Amino acid sequence: MLLLLALAAGCVLQPVPSAEQVVTGTGTVVFIPREGGFFGIAADSGVQYWPEHLDPAYRAAGVRVIFTARLRPDRVAPGQWGTPVDIIDIRPAQEPAANITVPPGDGNVTAFGRVAAAAGGTYIIVSDDGIPYLPANLDPAFRVEGLYVVFSGETGAPLPSGAIPVTISGIATAEPVP
Repeated sequence: MLLLLALAAGCVLQPVPSAEQVVTGTGTVVFIPREGGFFGIAADSGVQYWPEHLDPAYRAAGVRVIFTARLRPDRVAPGQWGTPVDIIDIRPAQEPAANITVPPGDGNVTAFGRVAAAAGGTYIIVSDDGIPYLPANLDPAFRVEGLYVVFSGETGAPLPSGAIPVTISGIATAEPVP
């Protein structure tokens, strides 16, 4: 009823973006021969993702990938196949998903990775091994999309999205800012 009143009044309700809108996984690139054909990612979890701008290097059916992506609920996939996403990070999977290890929660980590903007003004750091870390205290000086950093911190239990919360104790650029 409240929703109907808001819509009748001309208001547009916007969902509050969160870190839950960033997903990570391992999957296989597939070609979907609908509507002229397009590529998608069939994640090992069973979820299908449609990256509108998949890097040409990964546009081949059967390629195994590790990816981190931002969900795009404002888009509709061709033929309504898969969940629309923007790829944040993608790389070839060198081993089956069952062998990819995620550090346990409530531990410590030191890793290299790239900073990526997530929904709602939050930032994640995608480590070189594809693990997305959600820093609770990322210094504004490091909130630069694509910045390569080395960081240390205390981790918490993984979130449902697969991101691992981290309280950073030390961070530095690992290459000059372009």
